[in-house]
Amino acid sequence: MILKKFLTINIHLPIAISIIAGLLTIYSCALFTKEIIPDSPKELLKEGIKAIKQDQNLRARTLFIQLVEDFPDSQERKQAQLLLARSYYSFEEYEEAKLHFKKFIDLYPRYENIDRAYFYKAMSDYQRMDLVSRDQVATKNARDGFRQLIDRFPKSQY
Repeated sequence: MILKKFLTINIHLPIAISIIAGLLTIYSCALFTKEIIPDSPKELLKEGIKAIKQDQNLRARTLFIQLVEDFPDSQERKQAQLLLARSYYSFEEYEEAKLHFKKFIDLYPRYENIDRAYFYKAMSDYQRMDLVSRDQVATKNARDGFRQLIDRFPKSQY
């Protein structure tokens, strides 16, 4: 009986210590993470660009999403929308990137760098192309997208 209790305690003790150590590690890491919650669209955009430069792409994406959702009438929203779409493209999430580039084109057709959005929208389809033996919808969409880019912006660098 005493031996059984001793073995039960010895088996559960290392598990309990491991769980507590893991929780303390996670909590201590959270204490050292400096979380900035900007309260203006300019600050959000600035912090998002800074996060991209520091290779913190998920943080940048979160900041751009926050800017787009919280400040729909701001001037910075345009740039944030384009950077958000570009972040999806960078993470090879081409379907999501295409959706965001299309949304940008629909919302801001007169934006000064709209040709960039058309280019990356077409590139999103191009990146989704698969083997010749499979469905070629992405190939057709990429071709149409590049043709649209060339027709609308013949002097574009893209």
